Amino acid sequence: MDAGPSIALVQSGRSLLPELVAYESYFLRNHFRTEIWSSYEFACDAGLDAVLVFYGWVPRSRRRPNFLVADLNSRSTGKYRWWKDAAKGAFNHRPDLLITQNNYTASMCVGKGAVPEVRRGMGYFGNLVLPPGQPDYDVIYAGTLRRRGLPQALLHLARLGLRVAVVSPDRVELRHQGIEELGLLSLEATYEAYSRSRVGLNFIPIEAPYIYQDSTKLIEYNAAGLGTLTTRYPLVQEFEKMRKGRFLYWSLDLNAQEICDFDYTTADVTDLDWPVLLDATPLASQIRRMLSRGGV
Repeated sequence: MDAGPSIALVQSGRSLLPELVAYESYFLRNHFRTEIWSSYEFACDAGLDAVLVFYGWVPRSRRRPNFLVADLNSRSTGKYRWWKDAAKGAFNHRPDLLITQNNYTASMCVGKGAVPEVRRGMGYFGNLVLPPGQPDYDVIYAGTLRRRGLPQALLHLARLGLRVAVVSPDRVELRHQGIEELGLLSLEATYEAYSRSRVGLNFIPIEAPYIYQDSTKLIEYNAAGLGTLTTRYPLVQEFEKMRKGRFLYWSLDLNAQEICDFDYTTADVTDLDWPVLLDATPLASQIRRMLSRGGV
């Protein structure tokens, strides 16, 4: 039996992205030799058939692998986000294959000419979901703290008398006895913290690119059976309606009792379990087919 193709998955940033873990399992299931690298250059030197990167800054001045898969998991953020997107389109390597969430992420320019594309949303790890336990926290927030208004929202919840847990690699001064900063946790420990919480906070600033992209934590909260307290924007309202959930929408006028006693309904996210979600895509077969044709 011939050996299957090989692929390097490049980890970016300090934390291990959930989708990177999901990709590793997916490619192994599809009989790819799969390796995770923390360096793009080292991944290019590893001699594997393909390299998958989360498409940040990969300029043409850097080495290019024989077959480049670019995952556009997010558009650029921050004050100069439009300029950063334009710079990526102008100066980044043109990938052989794109992975995008939706039309919004796909619209980021990645060079002239059509690039083959595979679509996939965000998911959760069903094998890590635990039965609800005795709640230690009224509200849990997981994710970056570098969002406008978020630290103030967490402090507001604590000042209402709620017990708040924060799972994040970011260090922000949240000095309140009602807030427990758990730091950066493994995926397993994060899901365990969900099992000891009542409500998940999905705090999305009402601005691009956030309101046009899937919220991983929203999906994870619902998979874990938590109530959802969220800012209001069209994508989350569509998610709530289509998946038959019932969410409480963020307002400074809410009190602790309203947050704890709201009649939450978790959304049905069974089709977003990472193996189910990725197995529904043609990603592995597309890479195999293109490699067999020399990248075409």
